[in-house]
Amino acid sequence: MLSILKPPRAGRYESTELERSARRKKTFARGFHTFSTSLAGLGLLLAKVTSAFEILVGVILVRGLIEVGLTNWKPKIAPRRTGLAKDAKTGVSIGKILSERREWSTGRIETFRIRTHDGQVVERPSESITIETE
Repeated sequence: MLSILKPPRAGRYESTELERSARRKKTFARGFHTFSTSLAGLGLLLAKVTSAFEILVGVILVRGLIEVGLTNWKPKIAPRRTGLAKDAKTGVSIGKILSERREWSTGRIETFRIRTHDGQVVERPSESITIETE
């Protein structure tokens, strides 16, 4: 629960929203699995099924397996390709493409949002630009 409520730490670099989201999910998963294995161990201890040493070893093994799994887990989101927008008639570079708006019934791209070289955000129809991928 603390992973959801605590503010992000200041680091050496600014992380993206995807990285912060993945880190928050991993922290929550670590806490949840540690709590659930400890609770199960307490139940077994109170039922006098196992000894405290066996429970401690079990919790450490499960926590270690969870750490290995979470360390190797990466979100399965494809990296977004960046593209440069150029005017279709003149070929002059307009700026970097930020997003696109589609007509949902047909899936056709209607407009692109573009950050120009001077920092403004403009919206241009898809017919008026050509895209050059980086």
